[in-house]
Amino acid sequence: MAIALNLIGENCQYDTRDYEFIKESENSGAPKTLYIKGPFTEANRRNRNQRIYPLEELSQQINEFNENYVTRNRAYGELEHPEYPQINLKNACHMITELKQDGNVFYGKSKILPTETGKTVEIIIEAGGTVGVSSRSLGSVDPKTGIVSNLRLCTFDIVSDPSSQSAFVEGILESKQWYCNKDNRFEEVYENLENSLINLPRHEVDKYLCEQIKEFLRKLH
Repeated sequence: MAIALNLIGENCQYDTRDYEFIKESENSGAPKTLYIKGPFTEANRRNRNQRIYPLEELSQQINEFNENYVTRNRAYGELEHPEYPQINLKNACHMITELKQDGNVFYGKSKILPTETGKTVEIIIEAGGTVGVSSRSLGSVDPKTGIVSNLRLCTFDIVSDPSSQSAFVEGILESKQWYCNKDNRFEEVYENLENSLINLPRHEVDKYLCEQIKEFLRKLH
């Protein structure tokens, strides 16, 4: 059954003082690599975007992310949240090397990559600036309670961290909605529909929309 999910880009919910920026080298004489360590996400607590991630769902997603991505050295993140769930390697700025649970909080460690966006992060930090880490995921958000369900963790991105909570923008991208199909692949909904309608003669639009609605209902069963 396909589930319609919203793309959720959380803003960093922690103070930048919660993060540690360190330089390490794998062996003596090797160039040092910049790492960022700190809290990556938290369960069972309303965050700055007024959303709550249940511990059971978040733990399961973190475990799967560790197994499928972190342990295989392919857990990449981007600089600021993009408007898509998949990872664009052209924009990768860091690689997550650790994710550990401590109660409701999940702490992580990321290696800053020597890519264009990674160098931007390093320059900011070397200049005395600070950044934070926040999750990018797909899920359904209850408009009344803010509880997130049907969670699909995509990755963690490096984001700017305004000092005032009021400076944070709303993280959920309502203009985009995605289906998680049987293969756990994400299919964008609105953009594909819009592109199809553009190329149709006006007299065929109604027929096409009816077909799409029927297909949508079929996927929900």
